[in-house]
Amino acid sequence: MSVISLGSRRVRPNLLIAAVALGVILNPLNTTIMMLSISIFAVIVTPIATRWIEKSGYRIPLISGVIVGVLGVIFLMTINHNSPLYWIFITLSIIGVSNGILNIGLQTILYSLVSRSESGLAAGLFMTSRFIGNILASSLFGVMFATGTTDGNQHSMKIVLLIVSVILLPDMVFVTKYRSARGGETFDAEM
Repeated sequence: MSVISLGSRRVRPNLLIAAVALGVILNPLNTTIMMLSISIFAVIVTPIATRWIEKSGYRIPLISGVIVGVLGVIFLMTINHNSPLYWIFITLSIIGVSNGILNIGLQTILYSLVSRSESGLAAGLFMTSRFIGNILASSLFGVMFATGTTDGNQHSMKIVLLIVSVILLPDMVFVTKYRSARGGETFDAEM
């Protein structure tokens, strides 16, 4: 498992998810509140996820984060131009919870996969991979919505998000079975 492939697993940028859901809202204040729901819940969950990873290892939190993300994308499938704001807020908040768990989980697993002498290189490759994923997702967003923001275009984008999210689940099961480069223990045993 290369660092590049581990970093590129996060192909769901917040902007893309929010834009898919927020294409139904024209009011700038409501749009801002909805977009903040992802970030606020990610910030709230990150310290909780950190403690969870310290106590139980990496595997369960990462797999749970992906499951919550899939659930969030399934809820995202229910949003259309008639959706109430509270439902959009709840849906994006669930996605924010997933982001909070996965962000800290992927960073900690990364530093466990590489030796200390390679950690700087690994961090750079990880961030580069995230940027490439964001660029690819933004490009897909531009192609999908080139003809306008309609319920049909939004539905197509939601299907892409669901496919990516479902692919992540077996991927996390596979990735978390690797052994640490620092001591040979499995992630489940690490504290």
